[in-house]
Amino acid sequence: MYPKINDKKLPKQVKEAITIESAASHKFSSFNRNEPCSLPVICEMIAAFADKDPAEVARITTENAKRVYDLN
Repeated sequence: MYPKINDKKLPKQVKEAITIESAASHKFSSFNRNEPCSLPVICEMIAAFADKDPAEVARITTENAKRVYDLN
C-alpha cells in the first residue's frame, strides 16, 4: 500500500528525506497492497527512520530477499 507521506504523525526528518521523484510515484499507484511503485518511497522512509542512506537500505533488502527466496 502506498504510504501516507503527508501524514501529520510522520516525523519531520522522514518527510524531508522523501525525494520529489518518489513522492510523485503515487500517480501510478492503485493504492492496493504490494504496489511496486511504492518501493522507492518505502525505502526512503525506512532509511530516514534508520538514519541510513536509501541506497544502502535497498542493497540490504535486496540481499535479504535473495537469501530468503534462494535467488542467488
